Formats: sequence, C-alpha cells, structure tokens
Amino acid sequence: FAKQITEINTHLGSITAHVHRIENQRQNDGGYQHALKILEMGGDKEEIIKSCHLSNAEAELLMNLNAYRHVMKKTETC
Repeated sequence: FAKQITEINTHLGSITAHVHRIENQRQNDGGYQHALKILEMGGDKEEIIKSCHLSNAEAELLMNLNAYRHVMKKTETC
C-alpha cells in the first residue's frame, strides 16, 4: 500500500510539474489559473474548455491536478 501511494505521489508530482511548465508558457493570459478557480468553485470540464479556451487534454490535466489538491487537503486534515 505504501509503495502504491509513493508511486501515485511521484506520478502526480510529474503532473504538477507539467502544469507549471504549461502555466509558464501561457503566463500572459492566465487561462490555467482561471480554469483552476472555476474547478475549485465546482465548474466542470466543458465549462473550463469553453470559458478558458483550453483543449480537452488541458482541461483533463487541470481536473486531475485539482482532484489531487483536494485529496491532499483532506489527508492533511486527518
């Protein structure tokens, strides 16, 4: 079980790093930060695709990052 958690954390760490690289590329428009805020407020993939002009892959990546952040917040409070 501990090994699986370590593998998941490693994988999610690489996702986070990828998102940071993408954010740096799109720094001028702030689309990713806006999309993350929409997700934090309960928005869905279609909403962030339309309002932030993201591809399906970008939206899924941000949704995964948001879900990871949510899980990490829950585990920190336990």
